[in-house]
Amino acid sequence: MHSAEQEKGLSAQHKWERWRGRDFVWLVWMVFVVFVVSVLGNAFESQAADLTLFGPKTYSRVHGKPATITDSFSGCASGTSGVLRLANGSDKDNRVSSAVVILNGKRVIGEHDLNKKVPALERTVALKPGANILSVTVKSGEGDDDRHDGKSHHHENGVDTKGNTDGHDDVRNSSGGNSDKAGKGEHHEDHGEGNDDGHHEGDDDHRHDPALLVIEILGRGCDAIPPTISTHQPIDGTLLNIARPVVSVSYSDNSGGSGVDIDSVRVSIDGGDISNMCSVTATDVTCALTGDLADGTHTATVVLSDLAMNPSSSSWRFTTDTTPPQVAVTAPQSGQHLGNPVISVTGIVDDPTAKVTVVSTSLGAATSTTLAMLTGLNFSAADVPLSEGANTLTVTAVDQAGNRSTMSVDVTLDTSLPVVTITAPVNGSFTSVPMVNVSGSVSEAPAGVTVNGRSAVLTGQSFILESIPLAEGQNTISIEARDLADNRGIAVTTVTLDTVNPQIFV
Repeated sequence: MHSAEQEKGLSAQHKWERWRGRDFVWLVWMVFVVFVVSVLGNAFESQAADLTLFGPKTYSRVHGKPATITDSFSGCASGTSGVLRLANGSDKDNRVSSAVVILNGKRVIGEHDLNKKVPALERTVALKPGANILSVTVKSGEGDDDRHDGKSHHHENGVDTKGNTDGHDDVRNSSGGNSDKAGKGEHHEDHGEGNDDGHHEGDDDHRHDPALLVIEILGRGCDAIPPTISTHQPIDGTLLNIARPVVSVSYSDNSGGSGVDIDSVRVSIDGGDISNMCSVTATDVTCALTGDLADGTHTATVVLSDLAMNPSSSSWRFTTDTTPPQVAVTAPQSGQHLGNPVISVTGIVDDPTAKVTVVSTSLGAATSTTLAMLTGLNFSAADVPLSEGANTLTVTAVDQAGNRSTMSVDVTLDTSLPVVTITAPVNGSFTSVPMVNVSGSVSEAPAGVTVNGRSAVLTGQSFILESIPLAEGQNTISIEARDLADNRGIAVTTVTLDTVNPQIFV
């Protein structure tokens, strides 16, 4: 015989072992619920337009009288047909043997529809467009052993053979069925008083498994319209000069639809998934690329579905071009001096679709902008004005994507004529020597000086040409100075050659 203290210790130990076992059972049940949700979603893929309106929700039976749990849910705006799916436990040890499910006042599942051998049920049900009321009563559960379930079912089967209506079944199971269980519970308590707790608790461990079921209700034909995809970025057919454009689309479901399933949104570029670079909301998806796209045409695709699994997809194309056009000026040359205040600027560009402009700048201020004309890869900008002095000509080529390149040349406008000063021979002088040296200076560093068509020797701004032959009599000597802008200045001097001795007459 155990002492009272020993019996209490054994009782506590048995209770702890029982509840530890129940924790394990609940863990198994939660895994089962996740499995059921997955199976219910995958087993009926053909019902692509079905929409889950309620659940999956778990109902369990614990000690005490059976309780009725009432839930409400909204039906879909269109369609009044639906399906109720019931998963009964994870195995026969925790399956419900008896339950009543009533939808909108109509019995969908009765006491006889479930037992330990029924893993699942499906019922076609009528739904309301507005509020729907679901009542669930689990009549066999934790604390109800198989002997009681068998007795209850035997009683119900006997009544059914006598032709009782569903209404009578409700009365029987809500009153007589519960009193049976209550009586049986009292019998257990009386019996337990004459036995040790260890035996009683061990018996509970054998019989007390949670009875659980999962119910889900789907609406048929609630949403057969796929979501609408709009507002593509980049815009379809656009040309971009960036290697990492932002890719985004907006979308929406039809009015009264199930709504877009944000977990279904997938985005790809040229067949490569970039969804991990995207931020998804209920109305749009925006993707920030983490790598550069190669220059060329790209295809973006977005695929998604609504919560009723209606699929929708959209593809569009855009082109990236990050390479600027190359431009070169062939005339005028950089550093060139020009004497004409209006010139033409010519050159070449490697993109025949580029836009070429010429901007003339003098003293740091832009004086004009001229659009060049293209012939193939050659361009020409006519009537480009210059200001006296230093000028900068900036040629800019911009391609269709907006890439640009520039080239500048510096030129000088000089419209002033060089001034020639003759130092020898003196204008109007006489000489008896048939050869004469011509010398002088120019007002600016000349590009060249000629004396009677012969090139003079230049030293800075000075020039000299020796041994210019003279003819007897008056000789005209012409000096022409040409500056870097090809402006020409001329000076003339006369010298008379007289080699005849004078005669004296008496």
